[in-house]
Amino acid sequence: MPRKGFLTLEDEIIAAQAINRHFGDTLTLAINWGRSAIEGHNNHLPLQQVKQCQQAGLLSALMFSGTASQGAYGEWEDTHAPFAPFDGSHYVCHESLMTLDSARQLFNQAPLAELNYAGIKLLSTSAQESVEQRIAIIKDGLNALALSSGLITTPIK
Repeated sequence: MPRKGFLTLEDEIIAAQAINRHFGDTLTLAINWGRSAIEGHNNHLPLQQVKQCQQAGLLSALMFSGTASQGAYGEWEDTHAPFAPFDGSHYVCHESLMTLDSARQLFNQAPLAELNYAGIKLLSTSAQESVEQRIAIIKDGLNALALSSGLITTPIK
């Protein structure tokens, strides 16, 4: 079982389907890139889980919160590491395992137009970082989201 005690995705799908059948609702699921990668200790599980949710007819959202291989963000920790550096990014987190390409793979599988929302949850680990550095993390995250989903082709400065 994952560290935070969440159900497996398979169990979440079963629960959501049961709720939907019982109440006639449309309970859907979001895949968080970081949580999925941490759960499987690999970068490929998020894409697999997106496909599972789609096959069950439950995928409605993608979230991008990173994890790292080492360094200040820890090893496979749920620390909301920013995206790995990409052309036009301002904040450098070389240890991040979440890349523009990994986000692009998810959006290729689940285009933005088919989702209710997509978002980011990214943090700085250092209390000493400036406001400008913290803003750079968010700006890079928004650029990564827009680039990987095809909304833009070059980063917004």
